[in-house]
Amino acid sequence: MHWYVDFVGRQHAFHTGGGQNGNMEAFFFFSTSKQYEYYSDFQVCNEVMGRKMLFFGTFDFLSRAVNTGTCMDRHGNNGNVWTATLQDKPGTSLTLELCAAPTGNIPFTVSAIGQFNYQNFERTVEFFGYYPGLPSAQYFLLPEECTS
Repeated sequence: MHWYVDFVGRQHAFHTGGGQNGNMEAFFFFSTSKQYEYYSDFQVCNEVMGRKMLFFGTFDFLSRAVNTGTCMDRHGNNGNVWTATLQDKPGTSLTLELCAAPTGNIPFTVSAIGQFNYQNFERTVEFFGYYPGLPSAQYFLLPEECTS
């Protein structure tokens, strides 16, 4: 999976491969509250309607995080865990965790753990590479099937 975040343009793009529905690209345009899911194996694009989306930068939560322990990357390198609880009310909670190198400049994983309407969830993104800075605009171009 590749995850691109354009903080300036307020957009995210996820490019995944090989799931049960084949290759999928997800585009989140926070300025217009539009979201698209494109399945390239089938050349099908769906616009996801009705979601009010708040923009977040990948590491925005770190200003509220505290060091909560240690962790390791997939190669056994030691790191530190930084944790922040951003929302907490009955039936809804969100805790974000970063596992990163002790220097703080190489992320290993980011996890979102929580509950929404009393349904538990956990999602983790593992970094195989991290390149700070503005990603190329090409990663946010919608396929033709999404624009017609």
